[in-house]
Amino acid sequence: MFEYNETVKRALALAEKAHEGVTRKFSDTPYVEHPKKVAQIVTEVYAEFDAAAPTPLVAAALLHDVLEDTDTPIQDIVEVGLDEEQGLEILELVLDLTDNKDLKGTRRWRKEASLLRLAKAGPQVALVKLADRLHNVGDMATQNPDFFKKKYAPESLRLIDVLEKANAINLNMLKHLGDKIRAIVDKHTTKKG
Repeated sequence: MFEYNETVKRALALAEKAHEGVTRKFSDTPYVEHPKKVAQIVTEVYAEFDAAAPTPLVAAALLHDVLEDTDTPIQDIVEVGLDEEQGLEILELVLDLTDNKDLKGTRRWRKEASLLRLAKAGPQVALVKLADRLHNVGDMATQNPDFFKKKYAPESLRLIDVLEKANAINLNMLKHLGDKIRAIVDKHTTKKG
């Protein structure tokens, strides 16, 4: 699990407040369990490479859906930091992880626009995005298998491809998560027989 330093405690409190009363799609699980799991995956990946996940990155993982899915003002994210500099670093990461729901167009082209933005955001954002996707593919494959096979699995493979190419510096960590996502996609999309 991630270290509960003061910044992470503040981020968790904000995530809990922002997602209060909301459950995950297709389950009764409180939504806040998802960002907690994403932060845990990020921390575990760093640990697998004998490194500690940076505090702003763990905070951003906890807050990655707050702007996209709630009415939380951006200054609340800045205030999670111990100082304005750290708060702005967290905000930048969260903004990079936030889909622009105001874009008009089909799901395919909105996802492509998101990929273009994510590809330029850097390896830390890519790592959180893949941790988010890893947690989601497990749920989506079992909870909505038709949507998973038709849309989510191909989108997941495209996401991995784009982020791995754009972030060759942290390729080992990204490849590690990408391989886990591919394994779930393969398990739920290949014909048995």
